[in-house]
Amino acid sequence: MAGDQQELIQNAINFAREGRLEEAEKAFIQVRDADPNNPDCYANIGVVLRQQGKVDAALASYQYALSIDPKHSGALYNCANILRDGRRYEEAVDLYLRALKINPEQVAILNNLGLSLQAVGRQEEAIGYYHQAQKLQPDQAYLFDNIGNAYLELENFPHAMASYRQALDIDPNFSPALAHMGITFSKDNKPDDAIKWLRRALAVDPRSIDALNAMGNALRVLGQDQEAIACFRRALDVDPNFPEAISNLGVSFNDLGDLEQALAAARRAVQISPKNPIYHWTCALVLLRAGQFKEGWNEYEWRWQTPELNKQQRN
Repeated sequence: MAGDQQELIQNAINFAREGRLEEAEKAFIQVRDADPNNPDCYANIGVVLRQQGKVDAALASYQYALSIDPKHSGALYNCANILRDGRRYEEAVDLYLRALKINPEQVAILNNLGLSLQAVGRQEEAIGYYHQAQKLQPDQAYLFDNIGNAYLELENFPHAMASYRQALDIDPNFSPALAHMGITFSKDNKPDDAIKWLRRALAVDPRSIDALNAMGNALRVLGQDQEAIACFRRALDVDPNFPEAISNLGVSFNDLGDLEQALAAARRAVQISPKNPIYHWTCALVLLRAGQFKEGWNEYEWRWQTPELNKQQRN
């Protein structure tokens, strides 16, 4: 019986490696049915289900594995990844921390924990975990890039740039760090320097939506709205539903006085990301300029949920 079980497991693993996912799923289910209290069975089924795009079923399988063994590291990590992908960041943080207690030196856990912490605004904590990961794998450019991104969120531009330079010391053609250097200069109100870095990023990766979007912003600041529009449109060729580029496209059209296209873009950004206050506020500005005051003032109330404006005292 044990030999038969081992053969089933090996068959399932082979199916998965060969990309025969439905067969792998069926084989792992046979293993589970023969040993229903084995958490590994449910964890393995979760992996195969997720590879097939059955995310909810995969999550349920991981959670069942954890109901049998709350310290199953694979189920904890994979369950957390699904939650992070679903923007359930606080829940993901909890599971990553539990997984980290079991595997304190696993770089993937440290990195994804940092990404989840960043998503909920806990930048300093994220930096700490990135540094732990970086000490374990000091030759990984993406870890320095993530550290830089956290500093950028804190508006600590010198530390952000230093981290991006460390990433580029490892890999001079690491496109995300090149793009993020440009974004940092742009946020630091240095559009000319931003453009230089963004051109380097786009030379490496012409389809980088972050670099294209940031290039558009820098060009718009310099009054080159037509060139900015071209960049935003290139970003949208890569991802037609990238709300930041859509919103920025609307801002450029607004700058040029094309209110019809500005309003269409602003509304599209709100439709895609309805909880983002910046897109509502941008939409409000276009509506008010177009004389659509009732809708415009309603949208304008979102300004108090916009961090940049919320720093100002409300009258």
